[in-house]
Amino acid sequence: MLKAYVAGRAPAFGALGQAIVYPGETIAADVVWRNVGGAWIAPNLRLAIRESGPFVGWQEGSWVTSPGADPGAMATVTVSRPVPSDWAPNTAIDVRLEVDGVGPVWEQADIFITGELAGAFELVSVTPYVEE
Repeated sequence: MLKAYVAGRAPAFGALGQAIVYPGETIAADVVWRNVGGAWIAPNLRLAIRESGPFVGWQEGSWVTSPGADPGAMATVTVSRPVPSDWAPNTAIDVRLEVDGVGPVWEQADIFITGELAGAFELVSVTPYVEE
């Protein structure tokens, strides 16, 4: 079974069990596949994400060429896609894995949700002065 995760940190989960991802972070998945054909292959794979909901288009990550495998052998590849930095907090996210020439081969709805970074601040002004 494929499991997507937030790259580079331990998981944090929201109230409904979705993994929390912050805008600008990367969602990744380690894909283990087996060559069930009769010739050596090295497929191209990518991860796509979208905001959950009807009629919302997928935002695809870059194609990644997997290490090749002989017939009957397995290989592992990591695919990823950054979450757009302009997605609002509490946005539910769907994820799917695509294979070049085949199309989507795995999809999971509503497994991530965007969080709001705690402790973020905006500089409003700086007033220099001399103490008396």
